[in-house]
Amino acid sequence: MRAAAGRAGCVLTNLKMNQPGLDLANVDATMRRHALDEYKRTIDAAVRLGVRWVRPLPGPVRPDLARLATAYRELMDYAGERGIA
Repeated sequence: MRAAAGRAGCVLTNLKMNQPGLDLANVDATMRRHALDEYKRTIDAAVRLGVRWVRPLPGPVRPDLARLATAYRELMDYAGERGIA
């Protein structure tokens, strides 16, 4: 895909992580871990695509900001180690 985009004159810069049904701030720790693991797989895909940054969607309802911030920090650390902002 990256090569095809380049041939078409497109530059891949970012990847939105809008997977439905994932909740980084879920009250259930197992559901939070599942969401984090899925988003980490998406970050790995972003690395393969050569994008510079990703943006996770917080979820369909107003999140618990403390849990969301903790999840975002974990994703930032994971992405940062792979050169993704």
